[in-house]
Amino acid sequence: MKKKTLLSLLLFASMATGLGTAATEQAPTQKESAETVETVGDSGHALAIRALGQMAAYLRSLDRYHVMGRVSRETVLEDGQKLQFDKEVSLLVAKPNRMYMETTTAYGTRRFYYDGKQFTVYLPGLRFYATFDAPDTLLETILEAQEKHGLEFPLADLFFWGTEYGDFGVIEDAMLVGVGRVDGVTCNHFAFRQKEVDWQICIKRGGNPLPLKLVITTKTQPELPQYVATLKWDTAPVLAGRNFSFQPGKDDVRIRFADRIPSAGKDAEGDEK
Repeated sequence: MKKKTLLSLLLFASMATGLGTAATEQAPTQKESAETVETVGDSGHALAIRALGQMAAYLRSLDRYHVMGRVSRETVLEDGQKLQFDKEVSLLVAKPNRMYMETTTAYGTRRFYYDGKQFTVYLPGLRFYATFDAPDTLLETILEAQEKHGLEFPLADLFFWGTEYGDFGVIEDAMLVGVGRVDGVTCNHFAFRQKEVDWQICIKRGGNPLPLKLVITTKTQPELPQYVATLKWDTAPVLAGRNFSFQPGKDDVRIRFADRIPSAGKDAEGDEK
């Protein structure tokens, strides 16, 4: 499967989701996080890149997590007017190969199931679902869902950070902005520049450097539309009773991914109403 770069993932994020990076460093201690923020100057670029690596390594070390996300994305109309659309995301992951996700907009809900054997997307409002035989790992399954079936996958960044599907080399500039707070949690605020996007990330301070906020600005449009996601984490969710396999009801209808899902229309994000 084609290797993704950090730039290609960021461009996908400007339309649907995210970015990807790679790292092998260990998570920082509270002291190291404080020293990172206090050290400003010529080493700011290196510090920001290192922080991404530390965050990515910590994410890859988690064997399960539940993350709640609030996503806001701007869409530019033909006359240049910007519209903002919101989405709520609930993502439960149990490595190596189980996942459940639910996304909710004003137009409806989508549910995603992966049990290590099959990947299913279900639209409860329309009672349609589509399934494909999935690879053995979650990362490969997400890649296949995006590249082969054209699915927009919110928070896909979380699966790519710290893997081979990323490249720090496309980052042209990076800096430490300072200390911030996201939903009352203290974080280190970093900013990065690439050819076609600017982006920011807020990383929780301390020994569990989780991403708390992501802001991506697309520079290829004069209106500079933004994608913003804020995240809340549970790194020890209870898995008992959680269902990662989809079981259709008697009135549910299976369709192929190649089929166009009948609906009254689509919202501005391409989601079925």
